[in-house]
Amino acid sequence: MKKLFLVLSTIFFAHAASAQFALGIKGGINLNKIHTESGSLGNAIEESLDSKTGFSGGLFARIGDGIYLQPEILYTERNGKVMVSNAGHDIKIKNIDIPVLVGIKLFDVLRVNAGPVATLKLKEEHTFLNNVTTTLKEKDAFKNATFGYQLGAGLTFGRLDIDVRKEGSLGSISSKHFQDDKFNQKTDGWQLTLGLRIL
Repeated sequence: MKKLFLVLSTIFFAHAASAQFALGIKGGINLNKIHTESGSLGNAIEESLDSKTGFSGGLFARIGDGIYLQPEILYTERNGKVMVSNAGHDIKIKNIDIPVLVGIKLFDVLRVNAGPVATLKLKEEHTFLNNVTTTLKEKDAFKNATFGYQLGAGLTFGRLDIDVRKEGSLGSISSKHFQDDKFNQKTDGWQLTLGLRIL
């Protein structure tokens, strides 16, 4: 993780001298749903239609003006639910998200952006396997990183940013609790954040 911070810091400050540069903090809420493919487990495990609220917070940089690059590093907690034998079981997943978005600024107020996001899972808690908690070491979090996307829009008022994004995972976010490669979970949802530019 220290190496990642060093690399991001170097990129940020290398561009600061040659392009318009901003650095800020942000935080907000996530509204997520977990989609489940049960594979050979059949109908024992199904996805729930319930959406659950989580939160995220961290740092962002913005490099450029009209067209800009916006890398971020966020601690994110996503919650969801799966149905096991018709009973609902909650899932809580704690991640480090690293989105790298490309955006365009319109009318000096509106921003539109999209891009990939790498997700490093730190911890997973759920109740459908007798209250299992999985905590990943740093090297395992990088090794098992998953990828997704974010796209959305935001408004800028002075140093204050308000953003709404659609997000989703492209690969399975589930730990390998079952010896079944066809069993996986994917998340999709919305993120609402408030940001404050400090530089």
